[in-house]
Amino acid sequence: MIVIAVNRPLIQHGLVRLLEKLETPGHISISRSVAQTSQLLQRSNVEVLLTDPEHASQLHRADRHALASVRTLVITSRDHAGEDAFPRQGRLCGMLTEKGCECSARLLLLTLLECRFSGAEDSRCGGCVLQETLKKADLPLSPREFEIFLRIGEGMGPTQIASESGLSVKTVESYREKIKQKLQLQGRDALLAASMRWRSGYFIQIAPGDDADSPATHHVFSHCSANCSAGSGTP
Repeated sequence: MIVIAVNRPLIQHGLVRLLEKLETPGHISISRSVAQTSQLLQRSNVEVLLTDPEHASQLHRADRHALASVRTLVITSRDHAGEDAFPRQGRLCGMLTEKGCECSARLLLLTLLECRFSGAEDSRCGGCVLQETLKKADLPLSPREFEIFLRIGEGMGPTQIASESGLSVKTVESYREKIKQKLQLQGRDALLAASMRWRSGYFIQIAPGDDADSPATHHVFSHCSANCSAGSGTP
């Protein structure tokens, strides 16, 4: 059985449509509440769960082992996994961004459906295309710059960052200026907003004229194969 547990009807409809196009074997069940999802997961014939971060969080709070024995794909508006991780990320098979193309969505769904394991485990799933979607994205920053950038998104000012990083306030301020320059951000507020956005899993918009393939701007599933673009049913 495949359980779809997402809060938005349009996303729910889109998932059902994709699964039908894939001629998915077995029953598709729609869950409209965490309680209903929990009941469905207690059945031994549930193999796949398609859900959203909010639903997954509530499931985890209700039962820490709820996602342990089901292949779970999180449907999200995020561009990348972000720093504020999904609940029980180690137990998730992957994430599907709503901003991706249908070709990539089909690839991830087919991989999930054809898997023979009952759930995700680091020891056996490290090379899976689904697990690749949970990897943290990169920014054109040095490791130290990236560390400071993330701390800014936690609401830390230069003094606190300096204290926790073992740096001087002057050095932290210098790094902040370098970060703003590299990411083309104007002012302190823009830097804070960009860091918070990145931590939450959303890309930063770089001014036109920069490399279009910059990790800060491209989408995880923005590229489709030629077959997909031509309308082929196979990714």
